[in-house]
Amino acid sequence: MTTNHIPALNANSKIGEILIALGFATQQAVDETFAYQQAERAAGNNPGLIGELFVARGVCTAEQRDLGMKVQSLLKEAHQKTGELVTLDSEARIGKILIAFGNATLEAVDATFAWQQAERDAGRDPGLIGELFVKRGVCTAEQRDFGMKVQGHLRRG
Repeated sequence: MTTNHIPALNANSKIGEILIALGFATQQAVDETFAYQQAERAAGNNPGLIGELFVARGVCTAEQRDLGMKVQSLLKEAHQKTGELVTLDSEARIGKILIAFGNATLEAVDATFAWQQAERDAGRDPGLIGELFVKRGVCTAEQRDFGMKVQGHLRRG
């Protein structure tokens, strides 16, 4: 069944759901590709991996598939380490995304937000939260940039 629902992401999300949530694929294209894969298997054929099929069938680009697979991997690895199932949706802020990917701890994110607010309360401009995460050692610039890229895709349209 095809719907217009944009799925929230967590460590249990399948690659198709991730591609939809990031705006790289439609529910219909994902459903059709899964149906194609199942039909090919039922016919005794080896249609290949679903990620390859998404690219071959024009559901997404290889770059988009790779970004989705990185998101999937980070979410699973962080869940395995912490046991916490963090869910990301179109409202997810950068701190939550960094936590979900295992790039930051809740304590470090909360401490940075508290420091930023204290600076504002004192009449000083502490800067943007993403920069503060890097300056305060919460995450690397690369981790922040990837998290912000994912955030942009989640918030699209």
